[in-house]
Amino acid sequence: MDALRVTTKPKAAKAFSEQLMISADSKGKVVLTWENLSVPFKVKAL
Repeated sequence: MDALRVTTKPKAAKAFSEQLMISADSKGKVVLTWENLSVPFKVKAL
């Protein structure tokens, strides 16, 4: 069973990142960044 599943399109990251970085803002936007990719998605309450 999945806790979270999203459909998104990865984008080119602004800068190379050797470590997986997870950032989030107060509006629910989450961005996973690793190496040359950035994967943004939005989280909202049901």
